[in-house]
Amino acid sequence: MIDRALIKNAGNNQQKKLEVQKQMKVDNNTIRMVKQDKTIEFNSIKEVQNLGESDKNLKLIVFEKKVFNINSYIEIHPGGSQILEQYLNCEIDEPFNETGHTVQAKQLFNEIPLIGFLKNEPQNSIQQHDSKIPANEAKDFRLNREIEGLNGYVITRKQWNPDYEKGLIWQLWKAELSIDQYLAFIEEPKALLNRKGHIKMYDNKLLQLGVQVHWSHAIFGWVSLILYNVWQAQLSITDQVLSLIFGFMIWTITEYCLHRFVFHFEKIWAPPTRVFQIFNFITHGMHHAFPNETYGVITPVLPAMLFAISIIDPQARRIIPEEYAGIVLAGFYLGFLTYDLVHHFLHHSSPQNNYFRNLKIYHMQHHYKNGNAGYGVICKFWDKVFQTELKK
Repeated sequence: MIDRALIKNAGNNQQKKLEVQKQMKVDNNTIRMVKQDKTIEFNSIKEVQNLGESDKNLKLIVFEKKVFNINSYIEIHPGGSQILEQYLNCEIDEPFNETGHTVQAKQLFNEIPLIGFLKNEPQNSIQQHDSKIPANEAKDFRLNREIEGLNGYVITRKQWNPDYEKGLIWQLWKAELSIDQYLAFIEEPKALLNRKGHIKMYDNKLLQLGVQVHWSHAIFGWVSLILYNVWQAQLSITDQVLSLIFGFMIWTITEYCLHRFVFHFEKIWAPPTRVFQIFNFITHGMHHAFPNETYGVITPVLPAMLFAISIIDPQARRIIPEEYAGIVLAGFYLGFLTYDLVHHFLHHSSPQNNYFRNLKIYHMQHHYKNGNAGYGVICKFWDKVFQTELKK
């Protein structure tokens, strides 16, 4: 005889699955939220687990009794996807709070698709709650509103709210923000949940094309310059290797100083001018406002190479003996290329190697926990020397 309870449970689970499918649409394995009239009420954590295990496109977590589908977010989680994978279909309140997430991190839940609510307190609940949210009041807690024209970005703002169909630079210039408004905008990380959209910096198509740099462009440009300098060297293999390493080390201290004193100049002094805001936003502010923007990490190749050839190269050759200058510069440029690529993949991949996995977590702490420390990107050495190392 078939157990009627099992049939009833299977029927309930199928009904919830159908409700989720009505709320969602699947496009190239990417689940995106569409306008919904209601949320699902789950009677137990077991129901959440059953639903999550029944559909590979659902990656569910429960936070503060809200059930979220993190399918579109898991790969860009600052700590890597592996961390979230171990908590799928579970309540994450305790590990979330123990990790010491910031207010900004908690606000990211406003951008993640909300599936429903956990009705009853499970027996093995991690965290007790004094109140429950009835399903009939849970219309859509995911957003205060959706910003049209964002092409994938879902942002809840209380301060500056630009039009994402237009270039941000010109809007920032016209907005005449106070310095506090500007800093609030760039210091609140905003998640990219739909990879089809990209932040528009400029209305001019040529300028916009110049900042949309693929990582392969950096390899092609900088490797050409590196090989040219190596080819010109008239040194022994030993001297070439030592000079190359020396140039690379010069880059690491340059990287630290640039990141700390130029890119984060606002930590030292933030003049209340539009010129400062534009300069800061172009150089680094945009990257902190949208840390997961695909085209927001790699340095525009053409302007950077022109600067290197016209400014860095002649100045270096005045200081470094001629026979060593080319190969030292090659090491310096190799360091810069390494920085650019490592920085990109820290943001847009889940490293399996222990060193790079720890480096990713370290750099994400700089973005999501403490922007006043952790300036090293390819290594922590200078953070340790100058006592700006982030502590776990």
